[in-house]
Amino acid sequence: MADLSERPRRQQLFDLLSTKDSDYLYCVVRDWNWSNGTWLLRWIASQAACTRGTAQRIFWDCQPETFLPVAGAQVPFGSPEFDLAALVLENWKAGAYPADRQSLSDRLRSLVSGGQGGFRGDDGTWYRAGQIGYFDPANPVPQMEAYRAAEARCDPSQLPWTLPDDLGRVQRVRRPSYTGFDLVEGVPEEFVDLLDEDEPA
Repeated sequence: MADLSERPRRQQLFDLLSTKDSDYLYCVVRDWNWSNGTWLLRWIASQAACTRGTAQRIFWDCQPETFLPVAGAQVPFGSPEFDLAALVLENWKAGAYPADRQSLSDRLRSLVSGGQGGFRGDDGTWYRAGQIGYFDPANPVPQMEAYRAAEARCDPSQLPWTLPDDLGRVQRVRRPSYTGFDLVEGVPEEFVDLLDEDEPA
């Protein structure tokens, strides 16, 4: 349980982040240290500026496969991660998340590649359409495949939810506009300790 004294400070952070664009929020999610809890991710998932790519990243980072009632597993229902995944899924199904807009350069890259690939969201490298075999929240294809395989081993009546197929398709095909350094520079010093300053591995 968070210290109640943090709440006014967190509200100030929310007010500040409300002035940032959707790309900035995506990068906050990308760089968030989950050991700090899910409170900021829950707030981002509830914002109009949260796009499909950002919401998708939050959802898969919750590791939803751990909530499947496979044999011998203890399902952590009611955990902060479960509640966050359920929130994102509810909003996703309601159509609450807009698509990520591409810049002109992004569209030109896609055109040059013949629609066969695009930029992975994290590091700017190309992904091939339908590429599988690595774990990367910016490319949810392998995560959805693993989830569907685990789901097939469960009693359908015991599943916590039904995932739409588009949750397993790449939603964000362009590199983010900010680095971890940009995030730290863009947030007043008094809030920096509430954000993860480390670049993802």
